[in-house]
Amino acid sequence: MSDQKEAVRAVLKDALRLDVTKIGDADPLFSSGLIDSFALLELITVLESTFNIRISAEKATIENLDSVNGINDLLESMSN
Repeated sequence: MSDQKEAVRAVLKDALRLDVTKIGDADPLFSSGLIDSFALLELITVLESTFNIRISAEKATIENLDSVNGINDLLESMSN
């Protein structure tokens, strides 16, 4: 697992208090009900702070933020 994915998992664990040992990289977070819209906003805020990025409204989609893989792909696309 990449360092970035581990960092994403740390955000999910620390900021949202999720048991990341039970979440696979492709498991849905929002659409499964693990996080709600308030937690999604918190996730965006913490990701922006942790990775020193700004997630635009266009990129703040369920598709991009609904799994560890999706978040990782979003972060990778923003670093290129």
